Amino acid sequence: MYSSTLDGLLRQVGTVRAHVRTSERIRNLIMRRDILCTNAARACFDVGSFYSEALDPTEWRIIDHCAAVTRLYAVYERFVADILGAHLAFLESNFKYAELNDRLRRDHRRFLGNILADLDKSRYGHLPLESVIKDFQDCLSGSASYRILPDALLTHDQNLRMPELSELFSRCDVGDMADWMSRHRTARAFFREQSRQSDTVDAELRQIVEARNDAAHGGLEVDNVYGSEVLVEFADFIAMVCIVIHERICHEGVSKLVTLRKADEIGTIRHKYSNNRVRAIIGAVTISVGDAVYIKQERCCYRAAITSLMEDDKLVSSITAYKDREIGISFDVEPFLHGDIVYVPV
Repeated sequence: MYSSTLDGLLRQVGTVRAHVRTSERIRNLIMRRDILCTNAARACFDVGSFYSEALDPTEWRIIDHCAAVTRLYAVYERFVADILGAHLAFLESNFKYAELNDRLRRDHRRFLGNILADLDKSRYGHLPLESVIKDFQDCLSGSASYRILPDALLTHDQNLRMPELSELFSRCDVGDMADWMSRHRTARAFFREQSRQSDTVDAELRQIVEARNDAAHGGLEVDNVYGSEVLVEFADFIAMVCIVIHERICHEGVSKLVTLRKADEIGTIRHKYSNNRVRAIIGAVTISVGDAVYIKQERCCYRAAITSLMEDDKLVSSITAYKDREIGISFDVEPFLHGDIVYVPV
């Protein structure tokens, strides 16, 4: 679920990371006058302009700092809007409007009223009045096909620090984001691996937002310019945060599909071994090598593909069980112990 949204975010964060590292290498080469021709058999390009027109190294670092923190915040904010927009579309496809969470419907109505009052402002210039009214009429009429206007639930005036981020997700019936984030295994591993600028998701996210605001509004002091190592850390942090957000949305979606009986909990992992192998108890089901499933715990949920199956100590391509039985499964990612295996039809 929503894998293309996460893949796009990770590509963009990777581009920022590569820019920071490449820019530092070039800057160091120029400052040390180390751009040399290493092949005497071929003509060398004129390196004079690199030295004569180079930026002051401090000003160069300021530009890299501003570009990195501004871009990282922008792709993070866009990712949040895109994945919550996709979640709203998921709700539209699987629930009647009247079945949605009371708070979601209340906030939708309230913020929609704000949009109607401010529809002449430039931020809502893309919204035709007739379309806004019709969408809400479809919601209230009980129509099988309706649309929750994303602007009504996703508009925010404050930067997405943790409280604001949690508020946006709560509006869309995805609660406990701050707690999920702080206790998630990926977030804990990020801060455990090495010394960081901050020691919690909340604090590091706040630091990035403040750096972005200083960069955008010209309030940056030279002493506050971060080096490449910190900027790369920020890139890694944004990637981690969005991976954790992606799991939270997947967990919510898969759980709702199970409740609706549109997805099946087909088994439970009982033992975990090396090389992504597990022993699992499966129910009455047919599974095959190549099938994609979700492995879900209370605070984890991610997609995994079945790469091999073992029945009675023999490798097989497919297994059909008519009652609970223990089998061996290998996945393309590392599973965790005692996770539910959930099959979600495509």
